[in-house]
Amino acid sequence: MTVRLEGPGVVVLHNSETKSDDGLNNELTLPGSLRAGIENSLQWEASDEVNVFYHINRIEDWFLKTFEFAYEYAGEREGYNQAQIIAQCNCGPDINGIAGYGSLGFGSQSGRLWARGADVIYHEFGHNAVQPIFGNFIDPVGDPYCEAYAMDEGFADYFACALTNDPQQGEGVSTSPRSLDNTMVYTAGAYALEGYTGGLLISGACWDYRSKFADKTEADQIVFQALNIMSAWPEPYYFSDPSQSNFLSALRIADGGRHADWIDWAFGKHSLPFEEAAPVSPAPKVTSITPAKDQRAYGPTEIVIAFDRPIDELTFAGNIVVEREDYKGRRAITCDFFPDLTTRKKVTIKPRNASEGFAPLGTQTNFYVRLISGTAKAVKGKNGQKLDGDGDGQPGGDYKAKFWIID
Repeated sequence: MTVRLEGPGVVVLHNSETKSDDGLNNELTLPGSLRAGIENSLQWEASDEVNVFYHINRIEDWFLKTFEFAYEYAGEREGYNQAQIIAQCNCGPDINGIAGYGSLGFGSQSGRLWARGADVIYHEFGHNAVQPIFGNFIDPVGDPYCEAYAMDEGFADYFACALTNDPQQGEGVSTSPRSLDNTMVYTAGAYALEGYTGGLLISGACWDYRSKFADKTEADQIVFQALNIMSAWPEPYYFSDPSQSNFLSALRIADGGRHADWIDWAFGKHSLPFEEAAPVSPAPKVTSITPAKDQRAYGPTEIVIAFDRPIDELTFAGNIVVEREDYKGRRAITCDFFPDLTTRKKVTIKPRNASEGFAPLGTQTNFYVRLISGTAKAVKGKNGQKLDGDGDGQPGGDYKAKFWIID
């Protein structure tokens, strides 16, 4: 009999040194993959492969239920989408957990059996969930001492702990588990923290923000939406500098001004404050958008927004969000922004991935362009310039344009 651990969301392979196969060696039944903690765990003795299969399916279900997010990674080949995670166990003594590009792997580094930690499995899946949102990792270069790398690690921890509703990360396996319930503070100056250390700053601040909510799911959804918003803006991404924290700008947009004091408290607790820059007046306002507002479009490849006065190229991307709505739901799409460097009054927006662009999916696909600029939301670019969303000549207000495409 051949047992194969495979479903629509994941396939688990046994890896013995250099050998991989599509089945399980049933003679290698390992001790029960049970873990002390408050989250659900297997209640019978099972192999590491079964443990990984169970917990990946569990976090995939959680992402779908909580965020309406179904994992799908667009590969380098145009039109190729990988919806199934490929996971491997017993990857060797030099590996604890690794992830990315639709794969997960678990080894025995430091003599620990990392495939048996539910938190570890959730953390590694979190990398794979965030990656397609950004078209790569938040830090595509892999610099372990930059803020984007810290966000890669911090948000993988955050979503793992949000699922278990437990701020301890990896205590069932690691000899030095991380805690999101921490009092770490950032010392002003040039950022030079290693990724897992910096990750505790951003995850800790978000966890403190989450602690204020009676409905924790609402907090998780706001944090997840903030990542989607930030992904539509140009790299690099920051959280430590109060004058250029694009994550905090995105979080304030996602929060919608409803809990601004909670954000100030949570991030201030970790010395990650947000500075409100003085607005530039009069503020640039929208004069036209192509495709036309509230009209059917025919095969557009780009969106063009014109303003009545010059805008700063570091500002516009921090204020514009593009979303698509089809049978998969409504979600932000990753776009590149190209300012007209001659007049500085026009911005061209193009989807980064053709498969997630301005093409219909199903009978009708709606596209929303949101220019969000209220001073209460503290939305700004690096230079503090704000945009006029409602056309009254002053910073503030929302501008919303919708166009649609019929298949």
